[in-house]
Amino acid sequence: MMNLWKPHYKVNNLVTGAAVKPGFPVNIILWLRSGYWYGLQLNLHHKYGHDDLPCHTLFFSEDAMPKPITPLLAADAIIELTDLPERPIVLIERANPPYGWAIPGGFVDVGEMIEQAAMREAREEVGLDVRLIALLGIYSDPARDSRGHTVTAVYVAEAAGMPAAADDAKNCQAFGMNELPELLVFDHAQVLADYKKYRETGQVAPLRQSPARISGHSDDRYVIP
Repeated sequence: MMNLWKPHYKVNNLVTGAAVKPGFPVNIILWLRSGYWYGLQLNLHHKYGHDDLPCHTLFFSEDAMPKPITPLLAADAIIELTDLPERPIVLIERANPPYGWAIPGGFVDVGEMIEQAAMREAREEVGLDVRLIALLGIYSDPARDSRGHTVTAVYVAEAAGMPAAADDAKNCQAFGMNELPELLVFDHAQVLADYKKYRETGQVAPLRQSPARISGHSDDRYVIP
């Protein structure tokens, strides 16, 4: 059986069958089979066009998994301020649409753990080095973000010091649980309702198989139990 990962030399163009012409620094060829892109050919030539140099071809297995189209992944942190009485939480006022108040957070970078993303976003948006305490829940309703399907992992965290708005945050403020702002974006009203129960009982968010939206509305407003 041919080793599909072994470089092959002096290969032809796998799309046209014609011999590969020298003179191009990199010639990238993709070809389609059974409905999926399953191969990548890199033809590397000397910049002066010498044709005695090998043409490296990288093959992928015919049954290689196609790259799926998936929701975006985010991480949020509900930050309790340990220096203040009753440990209020930090919310940010968003500088970009959708406008309103939100839990600090953002998208996970490639190569980054979700926990690392939650801590990084807290540092970038409110200038706090947080310690993660618990995973409150995973929120994945396709309608939770009007910009597109986004799944977020929400953590409970704590930090000392005072927050300062930066990055995507126009403003930030500490709120007690009985004085939360009315305009909460995404599904953060539901998230904070789950967090309030967590503070009272120690129970994390329940498993949900359907969204708990306010009857008659199709936007980002959710029920607060």
